[in-house]
Amino acid sequence: LQPQFSLDTFFGIEVSQTCVLKAAKRVRQLGLENVYLMCGDARFLMRECFENGSIHKIYMNFPCPWPKSRHSKRRVTAPGFSDVLAGVLAPNGIFELVTDEEWYALEVRDVLSVHPALVLYSYVKNPVRPVTTKYERKWLAQGKDIYRIQIRKKETFLMERLVKEGERMHTKVDVIDWSRSFFQTIKGESESENECHWTYRNSYFSPEGVILLETIATDGNFEQKFFLKIVKEEKETLIKLDGSCLVYRTPAVKKSIFYLAERLRREGLRQ
Repeated sequence: LQPQFSLDTFFGIEVSQTCVLKAAKRVRQLGLENVYLMCGDARFLMRECFENGSIHKIYMNFPCPWPKSRHSKRRVTAPGFSDVLAGVLAPNGIFELVTDEEWYALEVRDVLSVHPALVLYSYVKNPVRPVTTKYERKWLAQGKDIYRIQIRKKETFLMERLVKEGERMHTKVDVIDWSRSFFQTIKGESESENECHWTYRNSYFSPEGVILLETIATDGNFEQKFFLKIVKEEKETLIKLDGSCLVYRTPAVKKSIFYLAERLRREGLRQ
């Protein structure tokens, strides 16, 4: 698309680092100056990195349909994604999804089109598209059917973001008398509050007494894995995000920090 629209700006979002690196090499080889690549979950990055009404068209080519029921929350039809589209699309902006699974195409059409700010623009079987993907050309050559759904934004919709500027992602506990075994007892411990979930996993100890606690935090359908760093100071214990982790500072991440602080405080009182 880029050569046809050289005055526009394009953002490519992909969860696979390998695919992003391949795309980056092609962008560099072609000398494209208006193409930007982002690695991560598109549902999250669109919501958090783009302003309301800032995108004119969104293309989603052959996403995994996640056919098993237990994986349904990973589909674009999961609750919340239609709000993301309605928020970031410009007035009359279009979301276009192409798939080779008819059941998925129908589900996307029916779910997204009922949003109050969105409307079905078109539903076409085997459309003629100006730009096709490698797998699309392969499947068409094999006689497989392709389905294209286009959803249009019909009215203003303001979307609230999860990540807030200036959020404090560290805390201190006025206790240092907790046992090393404490971190073995909380392995596998999970907590939740509203749409926020967090789980503590393995812990790693340095000779200097610094602890890294493997943590998983989920905001709705967006999951992040990172390490919390626990440092004993003279009169307090510091809990913060480990600096080597690239983490979006979401509510679930913050709650995992402050919940751990409360657990440490209770452990100190118990001893």
